[in-house]
Amino acid sequence: MRRLAFLLLLLMTCLLPLGKLFAQEDPNLQLGKIEFSEGSILRYPLKYELDDVSAEDTARIDARNGSFFIYLFTLAERDTYNLETPTDAIQYIADGVDGFVIDASEAIPVETNGVTVMWLRYEDGNFPGTLQAVELPNGSIVVIDAYGAFYNSEYEAVALAMLSDMVLDNTSFMFDTRNVPPVPFDPKPIEDEDIELATYEFSNGSQLRYPDTWEPNDDFERRDYIVFKQETATFYVDYFLASDLEELSLEDIVDVMENSYQPIDENSDPFQRDEVQTFIVDGHTLYYWQYDDQGSPGTVLAVEKEDGSVLVIDAYNVHPGSANLDYAVAIALDFVGVSDLLEGKPLTSSSFSGLGELFNNPVQDE
Repeated sequence: MRRLAFLLLLLMTCLLPLGKLFAQEDPNLQLGKIEFSEGSILRYPLKYELDDVSAEDTARIDARNGSFFIYLFTLAERDTYNLETPTDAIQYIADGVDGFVIDASEAIPVETNGVTVMWLRYEDGNFPGTLQAVELPNGSIVVIDAYGAFYNSEYEAVALAMLSDMVLDNTSFMFDTRNVPPVPFDPKPIEDEDIELATYEFSNGSQLRYPDTWEPNDDFERRDYIVFKQETATFYVDYFLASDLEELSLEDIVDVMENSYQPIDENSDPFQRDEVQTFIVDGHTLYYWQYDDQGSPGTVLAVEKEDGSVLVIDAYNVHPGSANLDYAVAIALDFVGVSDLLEGKPLTSSSFSGLGELFNNPVQDE
């Protein structure tokens, strides 16, 4: 399919600054238009870059960390390819990409702006994304492959907004990340049989275990702070002694997470206290908050030791559900004595509670 021809261009063209996107019904939002052969119009934010539109009713729009691949099937094409439903169209698009295997029957209906969109999350190598499809009033089906869209991201919500706006005859471009289905928090054991663990010792003697292939950088003018820089991900490890909490007047762990979190710049969204979730293992509470900092996903994790000290790990440019997040969770829990995940053992049902809590659980309006 056309997506294959786009992949080599992806790394070169996904450099458009995204910045903070827009709230729903933002009157200042500037929208561009794509008109398809049968007259349907797709509107998209001009903060994105329209890269290609073909005579075959396909288009590509680039964002900072990914792209939208858009496919429209007319009634005649639906007959040609035997596409009875939007789910059939999702499967057809997926089948056209070498090595890409999904089961479109797992797609779920998602309601956004009063329109039902069929929606399927996937992982294609290191790139997550979603396939979303809807039937238009004229009988055409539109599929958007939000390639590179991480879980609960603005990109997923924008794809939903574009599709629902087409169904509503371009009268309501409503953007809201709360329309995006959240991801269950499901930490997994580290299954790398070749993993060897190294140890970093903090100022009070507490020890942090981590893969020995990681290189800690502690060349900072601040107490007990180290950084692990990986190929695409960065882990900021911030350790607060009990005396630090008192000195900084940090009354609870959420205060500590907020104090530790450092966004990219003034255009980034601030720490959201009311989105912090918890997960309990063997009596230890893991606090976590997922964020999107100008198109880069991340998760802030925190645990408290018996001596009142608090460890914070900011896993930056790390997708929920990814192996990198599994490492961050395993390292944090190991620090407070729960070594199962880091040693490759699954958590047992008798040792934890909280699975099923939702990552970035949407804050519902009162």
